[in-house]
Amino acid sequence: MLCAHGIAVGDCEAPGCPIWLGSPYGTRPWTTGWALSRYSGAALHDTRMGSLVHGAKYGKTPLSERRAMADEIAGRMMGFIAEEYELSGLPFTDCVAPPSHQGKPFELAQYLCEEVSVGFGLDNSSGILHEAVPVRSMKEIPDAAERLALLNRAITVDPPTTSKRPIGFLIVDDVFETGATATAICTVLRTRFPGSEFHVLTAARRF
Repeated sequence: MLCAHGIAVGDCEAPGCPIWLGSPYGTRPWTTGWALSRYSGAALHDTRMGSLVHGAKYGKTPLSERRAMADEIAGRMMGFIAEEYELSGLPFTDCVAPPSHQGKPFELAQYLCEEVSVGFGLDNSSGILHEAVPVRSMKEIPDAAERLALLNRAITVDPPTTSKRPIGFLIVDDVFETGATATAICTVLRTRFPGSEFHVLTAARRF
């Protein structure tokens, strides 16, 4: 798969091109991990995706406009999945979004997960993830190790209610920063579904 600049996806350094999220043979617990674009805290609108994420998550944007932005993000996510994976044998059967740390008027990651689930006939299994203890905003915790330790203590998963064993989970989120959230989700899901693969797809990676 080539990016818009004719370079293999993951190798291009252009801010608006997909980014590979770590090696499956390194410290990352997922098989594949991608962010569709970059997102800078210093320049919130440096990419189209960064602008969409910011508009859908923050500020006083009307709900109808947030949904429209989220629909564009979801459409791009589904387009990427269709290009990157074999649709006749997707390596994931379930989609999950991180549990919300704080109640928000519009939960972007949850919305994206539902849209992707419907688009590819996946089970939206986000409801099995919970925060056993309240977690403050990750933006307030810059240290990656501290984030991971906190999330590992906080996130829990419901035991299976059927004998179904998902082939794999697609973890959908809006922004990837340190990877602590995705890592904690992989860790807790593996305790219940040890034979499943894990794949990560986010709208943007923050720099």
